[in-house]
Amino acid sequence: MMKDAPGTTKKQLNMPGSHFPKPGKTTESHAAAKKSKPATASAALQKLRELMWKQVGIMRHGKDLKAAVDSLKSIEIPSAEKNTRCDHELKNLHALGALIARSALAREESRGSHYRSDFPYRDDDKFQSHSTISVRQDPHFEK
Repeated sequence: MMKDAPGTTKKQLNMPGSHFPKPGKTTESHAAAKKSKPATASAALQKLRELMWKQVGIMRHGKDLKAAVDSLKSIEIPSAEKNTRCDHELKNLHALGALIARSALAREESRGSHYRSDFPYRDDDKFQSHSTISVRQDPHFEK
C-alpha cells in the first residue's frame, strides 16, 4: 500500500517570490501588499490567464490562436507610476503569452502534448527543427 509523502520535518521556508506568509502567520506587509495591488492590474491578469487557458491551451485551433494574438494586442497593461513587482510580472506574462500564442499559430502541426485540431498530425519535414521568435519578428523555423 502506498503512503502519502511525509509532512515537513525541516524548517518550512517560503519559496523566493512567494506572495504568501508561512502557514499560520500573517504579516502586516502581506496584508498591505494585497491591498495595494491595483484593481486594473488584477483585472488584466485575470483576463490574460483566462485567454491563455481557453484559446492557447493544450487543445488548439488556428482560429482561436489568431483571436488570442489579436486579443493580447488589445489587452491594456496598466502603466503604473510605481514599478511594483506585480506590474513587472504582468508585463512579463503578457509578453510571454504573446510569444507563445504567435509561436503556436505558426506551428501548423500537433506535437508533443499540444494538439492542433486543424492540423492533427506531426509534420517532421517542416517542423522538426528549433524555432526562434522575438517581440519584433515572426517565428522562424531553423533548418
